Amino acid sequence: MAVTIGKDVDAEMIVEMGAVGDGFSVAQGLARLVVLGDGQAIYKAGLRWEGFDVDKGLTAVIGLRDAESLYRCGWMWQGFDYERGMEALFSWAGPRHIYLAGLNWKTFDAVRGLEALTRAGDPEQICYAGYHWKRFDYDQGMRALLEMRSPEHLYKAGTRWPLFDYAAAWEVMEKQVAEGEKWRDEAFEHSVWKQALRCIWLRKLNHASKVPMPEGALKVKRQGGSWSL
Repeated sequence: MAVTIGKDVDAEMIVEMGAVGDGFSVAQGLARLVVLGDGQAIYKAGLRWEGFDVDKGLTAVIGLRDAESLYRCGWMWQGFDYERGMEALFSWAGPRHIYLAGLNWKTFDAVRGLEALTRAGDPEQICYAGYHWKRFDYDQGMRALLEMRSPEHLYKAGTRWPLFDYAAAWEVMEKQVAEGEKWRDEAFEHSVWKQALRCIWLRKLNHASKVPMPEGALKVKRQGGSWSL
């Protein structure tokens, strides 16, 4: 017996009805979720409904411009079209979801992802991407951070990135007199930055430094999950 989806049935209930399955029309259920404009419900339906059309579901989520749902679909749906997903992600999604997709999607174009983060002008997500993405262009990332002139994120990237231009970063941090004060103080207390600063100063004095510039980031796993610094 066919199940009728009444106009008073909310999105969560439709997801539950589709999960039960008896007499439920997956096509009609998805169409109703689109009308309701609920991207999260579409994402959940893609996880729970037997016979769910992943391509139509992705089209619906893209049409809603729901970045959170798009990211979750790419993370969890089987049969997800990553090329279509990335095209949408890099076109209109915010930097946080681009970073998260680079962290968790099975297929991700890190070059295009970094370009999108750079266009968005978000030094925080570029810093995180340099920490966690499996592939990351540190030369391009460094150029982007220097152009954005954020002392906080230059400092933080310098503590963890495996490739980093400490001299160029410190020059920016010095010129940002007020904004950079806290992060210059932090650098004086951080082992990697202290090593870099000692080397920079000795070179300015034309002394042959016995202290090599840091080769890269600290190999210490951060605590508290992917958002704590």
